[in-house]
Amino acid sequence: MTVSKQFLAVTGVAGVVAGVFTVGIVVLPNFYPVPIGPDEQLALLSNPFYQTRQWLSFLNVIAVLVSGWGLAAHRLRHSPGAASSAVLFLGIYTVTELLGRSVMIFARDARWIPAGDADLFVRGLDDVWRSWFFVILVSYAAAVFLLGWAARGGRRLQRAVSWSLFAAAGLAAWTLVARWIPELRPSASLLYPLIQPTSRFLLGVFLVDEARRRAD
Repeated sequence: MTVSKQFLAVTGVAGVVAGVFTVGIVVLPNFYPVPIGPDEQLALLSNPFYQTRQWLSFLNVIAVLVSGWGLAAHRLRHSPGAASSAVLFLGIYTVTELLGRSVMIFARDARWIPAGDADLFVRGLDDVWRSWFFVILVSYAAAVFLLGWAARGGRRLQRAVSWSLFAAAGLAAWTLVARWIPELRPSASLLYPLIQPTSRFLLGVFLVDEARRRAD
């Protein structure tokens, strides 16, 4: 399989964009209050910073898919099993998270909520999201681990991408375990702003650099 210079460049830019979007996703919660009850959660619908974060999360999923697809295509010849399997898990992750983000953006419209049932409605949506989030964590952990395996070896930047993806997979697995062991949640929250943007940004830089190295 021949991967064009233009394809690598586009998918690399998507990786850089994913890194930037992830930083925005980390920073934006500082600009709106943590909701305590259903009324506060519904009030977030009118908060521009909350809405911006939800749309950034939605678009970020697409950027992550495109950049992961670029790395998988680039490494397919060298590691066909890992690269092709990574795309499969990326597809599961993408569909599930896009559906979940759509719920977070659109389904909390107050017009859907019967009078006096805001608490039940919001809790129901949260339960749906938590069940989808389990699938998201499992599929994302598998996808980035496989991408890291496919990218192993090579020059220094490629090895850095591989190890950063392994770290991202470990973070997803750690976050999954923290659902049952609450004591682990603070460490997962602390590691996310360090690992997640870095792994996505490095992946993008690597693909752009690979495109630059190729002859027209």
